[in-house]
Amino acid sequence: KQFFSQKDPLNPKRSSNTDFAVSESFSSLAHILRHRLGKDKPVCLYVTSARPNEGKTSVLANLAVQLSAIESKVLMIDLDLRKRSMSRKLGLVHGVKGISNYLYDQKLNVDDILQKDVFPGVDAIPAGMVPPNPVELLRRGRLDELMDALRREYDYILLDNVPVDMVADSTVINRLVDTTLFIIRAGNVDRRILN
Repeated sequence: KQFFSQKDPLNPKRSSNTDFAVSESFSSLAHILRHRLGKDKPVCLYVTSARPNEGKTSVLANLAVQLSAIESKVLMIDLDLRKRSMSRKLGLVHGVKGISNYLYDQKLNVDDILQKDVFPGVDAIPAGMVPPNPVELLRRGRLDELMDALRREYDYILLDNVPVDMVADSTVINRLVDTTLFIIRAGNVDRRILN
């Protein structure tokens, strides 16, 4: 945990000069979320942005590590079934079953797709295969049942997804979450589009 509390888990080669500031920022965010969302109930948090490449996946991973450091059971789920950024950065793409496989194949169970301790105290469910119909898969009641079961096992479930205005996935997934963390990269988004 000491290593991950001072390094970006998805970019461990980052210069150590910025590590402390980054770590402290995510630690503060984790404590704020824990305080505002409650400590006694599971929380499902959705990380999104207005555009691609805003840093959603990096924020999600860093936040997951910080939440696990405050004695929380944390799960990250890659629901970006097209780009699969989280899965790719964790090396969980080729031949690895994930959420799309689970939603498609009724015979699979959670243990078939769950990756334990991708970071200390953080589990993950990768995206899995790239489906021809991501929105239709995400609408299935099997996803709602899975989320209900996962809420009984984890304190925090962090969902990585596509930007809100790219495809309909965001709207479909919104039914599953308690709150949204909207990532805005400085100098990358025109303020006029944020509304």
